[in-house]
Amino acid sequence: MTSPVERNVPDVPFGSVNWCTNANSSTKNRVCSFRNLCFSHYFRKYLLLREDLSSPLDPILITPDNNILLISTVLNNQYEFRYYNSPSGIFRSEHHLFKNYYRGKYLFFSPFVRSNLMHVIHDDLLPSFETMTRLDGMQTDPTRTLILMEAVPDQGITKENQLYQLLSKNQVISDYEFLLEPSNSLTCFEDAMVGLSRDTIWYQYGIGDEPEGPIPDSNLTSVHIDNFTNYMKKRLNIQEKCSLEEDKYGVLISRKRSRRVLNEDELVEVISKTFKLDVVLISLEDNSVKDLIKLISCAKFMIGVHGALMILSMFLPTSSLILELFPFALRPEAYTPYNTLSVLSGRDLEYLSWRNMNRSRTVTFPKNDEYKGGLPI
Repeated sequence: MTSPVERNVPDVPFGSVNWCTNANSSTKNRVCSFRNLCFSHYFRKYLLLREDLSSPLDPILITPDNNILLISTVLNNQYEFRYYNSPSGIFRSEHHLFKNYYRGKYLFFSPFVRSNLMHVIHDDLLPSFETMTRLDGMQTDPTRTLILMEAVPDQGITKENQLYQLLSKNQVISDYEFLLEPSNSLTCFEDAMVGLSRDTIWYQYGIGDEPEGPIPDSNLTSVHIDNFTNYMKKRLNIQEKCSLEEDKYGVLISRKRSRRVLNEDELVEVISKTFKLDVVLISLEDNSVKDLIKLISCAKFMIGVHGALMILSMFLPTSSLILELFPFALRPEAYTPYNTLSVLSGRDLEYLSWRNMNRSRTVTFPKNDEYKGGLPI
């Protein structure tokens, strides 16, 4: 379903700030609600159009930095949102001959890495769910249409990107679509919520001055995880009930390009004999995200090499086992997003890690950069 946009409207109502969370504190965990927030294609800026700029501004706008919002949950993403109070006469300027008006409710934020499932869920989807649930009363269906404010063009339809639609009332919008509008256009949104709550963020990536590791003061609880995973399964039409005891199984994540398990068949055989359970091989290449979540939601254990798909361990049932495998030269204690998630009070999961300490059992990629998995021979 596409968003209800009215083209070439004769006029747009004046703008206002409805409210901001944490209005008198740091910008890093602030979410603001706007009425009739507009984007000027000519000035490349977001505007609040006011009838009389000589009148006192809302108290919320008094401090110098209060019109700046960090719209990514990754603090060093360097994507700020700044809005400007503008006189109503700008409506009638030659720079804004065409006016588009989006009716309804929208949520603006900046995704960090849309091609990585860990980042999609941790940085974007879980915070979006928390924001709309806590601040917008969302229950069974999305209350807002997502608008992704991107520093790079939309990466197209991928399995990771399709998940955003589960939290969007209408078709997800990339702000790159605004570039298709004439330069003398003004695009306005009836009800715009800008920014995401960081209350569910539990891990930081070592970007800038932040050390990599768990966030010490994270507010995340097992209740957040349960509410989010139940919501996602309902949106995907995944049944809650699992099969009978004799049909129990575990899953092994199969990687196709990097960090591959070279003796995968042998590993499956050993695991099956050890646990006396069937082992189901899963991968993002061979399975839809819905199928992955459905299989993991009823698995007795989940085994995989450290990587993005391990984020789906949040869908494991209670009393399950997670075994995270680490390749040579990657220390388990240095990369703990999934360990941190698994030990949340109320999750009732057992987490184990294993590290390859034998260099001779490692296929190196000497021509790759380190951040792409390169190791010298």
